[in-house]
Amino acid sequence: MIFFVVFVCFSLSVLCGLSFLFNLMTLSAIGGLKFLDLQESYFKKNGIMFKKIIQLYIISLLITVSIYSESQPNELGKFLIITYHVIGEKDSAYTRTIQGFKDDLALLKKGNFYPLKISDLEKRNLNVPRGKRPVFITLDDSSQSQFDLDEKGNINPDCAVGIMEDFKMKNPDFSLTATFFILPGAKHPNNLFGQEKLTAKKLDFLVKNNYEIQNHTLWHANLKKYRDKIEEQIVESQKLLNKYLPDYKMTSLAMPFGIYPPKDYESKLIAGKHKGVEYKHNLVFDYSNRASFSPYDKEFDPIHVRRVQAFKDNIEKMIQKYSESNDAYVSDGDVNTLTIPKKLEEKLNPKYKEKLKVVSY
Repeated sequence: MIFFVVFVCFSLSVLCGLSFLFNLMTLSAIGGLKFLDLQESYFKKNGIMFKKIIQLYIISLLITVSIYSESQPNELGKFLIITYHVIGEKDSAYTRTIQGFKDDLALLKKGNFYPLKISDLEKRNLNVPRGKRPVFITLDDSSQSQFDLDEKGNINPDCAVGIMEDFKMKNPDFSLTATFFILPGAKHPNNLFGQEKLTAKKLDFLVKNNYEIQNHTLWHANLKKYRDKIEEQIVESQKLLNKYLPDYKMTSLAMPFGIYPPKDYESKLIAGKHKGVEYKHNLVFDYSNRASFSPYDKEFDPIHVRRVQAFKDNIEKMIQKYSESNDAYVSDGDVNTLTIPKKLEEKLNPKYKEKLKVVSY
């Protein structure tokens, strides 16, 4: 359909242009007017007609350029899973300033990104409007800087949740959401956002306001060092969360420090049991500072899903790059259709040829 619209608009612009040139040359031949030296009296008499033709030509040309400049769907492109930690006063490796976080959200909106939750990626359900680019905003370590309440129970406007809630209110056309990878057993201020008496209220707010909660272990254990405690770290984290949200199941894991255990232990990151309590994770996330492969790409690895780091210079460059790159994931707007460039057909995971309608161009 898009190509038909482009063809019609381009044809219209060409026809208008040719019509304009034909009229000029005809008048030149008949009236002895020079092609580039038209008589002022003629334009005074016929100026309206020419003005209309020129306007129509320009409009048609602009429409054509606009359609061509729109990013074509590429659902085998890469996308950003952004990782924030502390929201504070000064930028560092693990801190993004209050203003910096606000600026990042504005850049994401300007860059035609569309935020999703990690559970959407788990289901391979990237339900994104046509021409938009999926993005996943994640916040690790459940620090108080991410979610802070004052004495009256009001959200601090300078914490991450406060900033996002304000952005949502001011930008209702931007479907903002985020996923929190939590540390229920960590020390203050990372023990489920730092205010123990307000923990239940905070978690309830997140669930009811389109945010998501996922596992980051009990207290940020290095699972290479504590390889024999993997199941304990995951299950005890889930159990502590369930004290506040009894029916909530965390179904993905972010690796503390981005460090993995030896290969022989990686299966425990996906599924296991501790003291009779079982768990199952659909995805495991690293901290490698790389854009993620499309979930439909052969190279997408559910145990090593790539995330990018949100320190100042890096995140600004990443957002800029993937708002412009031809290699970025761009949605076709139809969850039942997978639209990809013909040159990338070999990268498609074969199982999606049966599950989805694949369109290549």
